[in-house]
Amino acid sequence: MHWFVICLAAYSLGSIPSAYAIGRLFRGIDVRKAGSGNVGFFNSVRTTGFWPGLAVLALDLGKGAAAVFLARAWAPHAVVLAQSLAALAAVIGHDYMLFLGFDGGKGLAVTIAAVSVISPWLGLTLLAAMGVLILVTQDVNTGAGLGVLALPLWAWLLAPPYLWLAVGLALVVGHKHRRDFQAYRNGRRNLRHKEPERA
Repeated sequence: MHWFVICLAAYSLGSIPSAYAIGRLFRGIDVRKAGSGNVGFFNSVRTTGFWPGLAVLALDLGKGAAAVFLARAWAPHAVVLAQSLAALAAVIGHDYMLFLGFDGGKGLAVTIAAVSVISPWLGLTLLAAMGVLILVTQDVNTGAGLGVLALPLWAWLLAPPYLWLAVGLALVVGHKHRRDFQAYRNGRRNLRHKEPERA
């Protein structure tokens, strides 16, 4: 029951629809029906403006960090398992939001925050890998998604107890980026944070 409560709390945190709420509050729009339709930072910047988009980023980072901090406080006797479950549940909550009919974002900000709280070095390495891959691919979404796919390698080297978490995050976030990877293979490259339209 203890682990179930941690997962449920983290999932609920992740499910808070930051981009949707900010879009409604500042512009009176549903971000799912504007721009790329993605419920995340990049689409929020494009459809609501820089400052509302920055607020979305801050809230999404906060969701990932809060989930891990709460798990650490609730289960100090098994911190690796607790933090891993909370981080994964928060990302799944963000990607499949209960409050939006299981629609959601792609999990980048929540992943970065959760991983950084668990292991600052792993978080910095993830950010560096994403930055390098964005430059190499010349595509923000593809590069960032590939950066998360490489997370298991960095976890194996820097934080072995969290390897299974890294694999889980790579699978979840990679799945949400599958259209970006396909678009990149089809030659649609850009550096303007443009996400491929949903089918």
